[in-house]
Amino acid sequence: MVNLAPELPDGSLSTSELERLRERPAVRSVIELPTGYEHSHDVTSTATALVDGTVLYLTLDPDRGHWQQCVLAHDADERELLEATLDQFEAG
Repeated sequence: MVNLAPELPDGSLSTSELERLRERPAVRSVIELPTGYEHSHDVTSTATALVDGTVLYLTLDPDRGHWQQCVLAHDADERELLEATLDQFEAG
């Protein structure tokens, strides 16, 4: 199983950290889902990612200061990533 959560920092992801994440060989795409406050500060604590054909939903647990991930789809492509991202955005 793909596990990005332990590799992420202990806080919200900055723009530069998102870019470094996108540059990893197994990562095909990362989409941030910022809140209004976060967006104005160029950080995010929620994102979806397509890694080795798996769509992950990444969320920062503010009480514990670490990231959690949930697998949303297997054998996925960019279309499934976009659909899962929209679903999370609508649910949030």
